[in-house]
Amino acid sequence: MAPLTAVVVPFFDQQSQLDLLLTALELQSVGPDAFEVVVADDGSPARAVLGDRPYATRAVRQENLGFRASAARDLGARATDAEVICFLDCDTVPEPDYLRTMTDVIRRGDKRCGVVAVGRRRHADLTGWEPARLRAWLRGDGAPPTPLTEPAWLREGYRATDNLRYADDRSYRFVISAVLGMTRRTYLRAGGFDPGFVGYGGEDWDLANRCWLSGCDLRHVPDAVAWHDGPDFADRSTEHTAVKDRETLQLARVLTDPIARGSGFMWPYPATVVRVHGHHDIGPLAASCSSWLAGGDVALWFVDRPRVPTQLPPDPRLHHGAPSNQVLQRCRYQVDVYAPLALSAPLPHLIPDGGLDVRIGTEIVARVRHTRMINRGADNAPAAVVDGRLLDDSVTLESRWGGWDK
Repeated sequence: MAPLTAVVVPFFDQQSQLDLLLTALELQSVGPDAFEVVVADDGSPARAVLGDRPYATRAVRQENLGFRASAARDLGARATDAEVICFLDCDTVPEPDYLRTMTDVIRRGDKRCGVVAVGRRRHADLTGWEPARLRAWLRGDGAPPTPLTEPAWLREGYRATDNLRYADDRSYRFVISAVLGMTRRTYLRAGGFDPGFVGYGGEDWDLANRCWLSGCDLRHVPDAVAWHDGPDFADRSTEHTAVKDRETLQLARVLTDPIARGSGFMWPYPATVVRVHGHHDIGPLAASCSSWLAGGDVALWFVDRPRVPTQLPPDPRLHHGAPSNQVLQRCRYQVDVYAPLALSAPLPHLIPDGGLDVRIGTEIVARVRHTRMINRGADNAPAAVVDGRLLDDSVTLESRWGGWDK
């Protein structure tokens, strides 16, 4: 029988820090039979030594193809059948009630979509600490380390959202993989950590964003404390700007939040997916497609066609068939269009906080829904309504684009 909780630890040549982490896990108040530890080795020169522990341990390993902590976490998560997965970085030391506090919040979460829990990561210099000294501190018999500064932006983010109870589309920024937990079902439903991330940072924001869009609640758990060995990245890197810029560009490929990717570029995953239903005359269809694409970060799928109409330009935003799961997990809005029509304004200007129905007369000819609404089963909730303009073959495409059809 699988333990109820798996602790997944990404590892690369950090044996002394791993020794501290594994020692701290011996002192967890949930007891050793309640969890297992999966150490996910990112291709270290020397394999991790797990030692003799009162709880179950095992290691999984991937080839060294660069800094791939995201792939290592995913490898570890998919190696376990535990109901709950808690991710702890190898350079963190959890306090004795960490797992109990985190798993209590996770198991009480939303039964339909789940909850993503993020603990409190504190900072201290644990250089030179041995397991015996750590054990004494955590048992209350020894002196604690001197705390280092916690990132102010994280503290403010949690304060402003009441520990993420009032999260929104941009609260993924307050989720960090060092102290992260969710059910296995939630993890797999959102697609898990992306193995394609190479280099420092960003994979936690990507996963948190997908979890949010999948309908999950987010929750900061301030009583679930784990101590990071050393200062925050911003305080320890001499190349902070260059590293963060590389992280931003990697994230922009997958994160469809407008503030994460700016404007002007065309990215692999669009913020808005438009599914075009039906077979329409090419002139009205072209005019309708150009109207939707004018919204900016948009891509179209002709769901009823075996190929993109050959008369349309070779635009990489035009596709046939159904959007992939990876696209639907990351897009913010999903649109279904049932007739060729022109919008009264670019799509981003029309979308309210909820959904949007576009009608011609009394007929709904397009539906716009936030991906989170769809996954929470709220896509049939009352939506704002705007009027559209039906495009037929009574006017030529030349006249429409030339503005002579007014």
